[in-house]
Amino acid sequence: MASANMDDLDTIPRADDRIDTSSSVGPTLAGRKKPDITAPGRNSMSCTPSGGFANIGGTSSASPHTGGGIVLLWDMGVTSVMAARRCC
Repeated sequence: MASANMDDLDTIPRADDRIDTSSSVGPTLAGRKKPDITAPGRNSMSCTPSGGFANIGGTSSASPHTGGGIVLLWDMGVTSVMAARRCC
């Protein structure tokens, strides 16, 4: 799955959320639409290689959010990748 970083523009409604310009929006060479899933990736905290946390942003920040969501679905018994794509 391809994860994009989303900019929520610091608002509550989801209607104005946008995929950040640093993320690819596809299509792939085979014509598939991308990304499969988005998560906060602008001004968001994420893990650092040193074991701490930092405001790093981008897909490096969005991907741990989407991965965590998939793990939670797996823990609930959703083991199908296609189901995970629809749920998240």
